[in-house]
Amino acid sequence: MEGLKNMYGGENGNIFVMKKRVMVIVDQSSHSKHAMMWALTHVTNKGDILTLLHIVPSSSSSSNFLPPHLAHSAKPLSLRCSQVEVEALVIQGPKMGTVMSQVKKLEVSFFFFGQIFCPSMLE
Repeated sequence: MEGLKNMYGGENGNIFVMKKRVMVIVDQSSHSKHAMMWALTHVTNKGDILTLLHIVPSSSSSSNFLPPHLAHSAKPLSLRCSQVEVEALVIQGPKMGTVMSQVKKLEVSFFFFGQIFCPSMLE
């Protein structure tokens, strides 16, 4: 029931407005910024949530931070486009397993890969 209340944003007989959670899987590539901008301009509406998910492989010693070019452009862009709430998650783990668990956990409406797809993504 809590999930439905969050999804529709109302209670006690109020008019419900569907809220979406849109997830973009991001990395260091320019494709990530393009996917984020496309999601903001074509999918989200005022009040929706845009989740940027950056996955760090378990065996990696790379940074556990959102890629800087995405961190700097997400907030101003979300305010200009549609007053969307932007959140960033950085999670260490296997890519597909992490994506699928987060999609289910966060009840994501739409998700996009802001990366060039290659077979190694399935690992």
